[in-house]
Formats: sequence, structure tokens, C-alpha cells
Amino acid sequence: MSLFKLCRWWYTQCPDFSTNYDNNSIHCCRIGSDDSDKDYIIVGSHSGHLSIFNPSGDPPEQNSDNAFKATDVLIEMKLPNPIIGILSGKFIGSKEGGKCQLAILHPMKLSIYALHTTEGHALHGDQTRLELCYEYKFQRFAFSCCKGNFGGVKTKEFFCVVHMDSSLSFFEQDSIAYECILPGERNIPSTFVYVQRIDSFITVSTAYDVECFRYQDLAQSSDAGGKVIEPIWVAN
Repeated sequence: MSLFKLCRWWYTQCPDFSTNYDNNSIHCCRIGSDDSDKDYIIVGSHSGHLSIFNPSGDPPEQNSDNAFKATDVLIEMKLPNPIIGILSGKFIGSKEGGKCQLAILHPMKLSIYALHTTEGHALHGDQTRLELCYEYKFQRFAFSCCKGNFGGVKTKEFFCVVHMDSSLSFFEQDSIAYECILPGERNIPSTFVYVQRIDSFITVSTAYDVECFRYQDLAQSSDAGGKVIEPIWVAN
């Protein structure tokens, strides 16, 4: 028997009323560089609706079980393309003074946005807007995306996009770095997860084997006459 009880504290309705969401449609992150800054809730739908919330943390009003306030909604906008992934990180170096940016994955491109807030004289006077920093456009449909300090680079983060044909594209901050294809038959794309401690990626093959690939091996395989990609370990 648990001594704790789970109570609903904050909730709201997203602008897309249809079932256009999956497990990649929600992301929580801290955008600002201030230690007192709170986490933001970012929700994106397959129809292109993007919502950014910043719950105030105030308790619910009397006779209410919902702490939601209208000022908790920072941005509600409709993008022209479906949203299939949301990431956050330091994607444009030191230009934003330590702030994080948002990466929105669409089927044929990856868009990087910076979040800017202009303070007003009152709380309801604050204005928040998204500024498009740059985009990566694809030649093939995307399935998923991950990010990290690939290669042990601490000053900036990179992207790895998994395409529907299971090929991989690696992007630096302003251009594509290289592409590669994992060994074996991979008719169904799978999630790619980066593990920073070992600078490697974890994925699942079509034979349901869990595989681990070093970033260095993937990078070297993209060179002309590069080495054959082999996982450093496989578990089934």
C-alpha cells in the first residue's frame, strides 16, 4: 500500500483535437541559461500544431483541481508540415549566451528555432516568439532524430537523422557532415539512441537484436574506401 496519492495538478487542451500525437509529440526542457528558469513543455502534432507551455507553479484556485492559467501558454502556432520529433540543445554555439534552442523534425527537413521573450510592464504583456535559425532539408523521408556531443565535442551538439530507408545522415551546425548505411537488411527503420558516456549509438535490427555502434566507426565508414561498419556488441 502506497503512502502517496497521485493528484492531477495542471492540464490543458492542445489546439489539435484529433489523435495526431505519439510518444515523440511531447518534450520538456529548460530553454534559458538562468538556474531559476523553469522547464517548458513543448507539444507538436502530426498536423503541424506547435504549443509551448510554461506552467507558473502557482497552486490551483479554490474549488479547482487545475493550476492552468492563460499566461502559461507562451506560443500556439500552426506549422506547414507535420511534426514528428522535438529536441532541445545548444545547436548554434555561443550566439545565444548559453540558451538552448528547439529542433523540430519534419518529414523532409529539420528546423532549428530560438525562443525569444520580450518583457512587458505586466505579466500578460510579455511576448514570446520563435525565430528560425536555419534548416536542414532532406532528400529522403525522415523517421526519427537524435542529438549529442558526437565525437566528444563539448562546445556544440550534432544531429543524426534516421531515414525511412534506415540510412543515417549526420549534420553539423550549418551543413551535412556525412551519410552512412548500417550493415545487414534493414527494411524497417528503428529508433537510434546516442549514449554520450561511450560515444556510441544503440539501435534494434530487424532481427530484434540490440546493437551498439561507435560514432568513430560510423564517421570513418563514410570516407571513400572507408572501413566496414560492425557493431561493437550485439544482444538478442
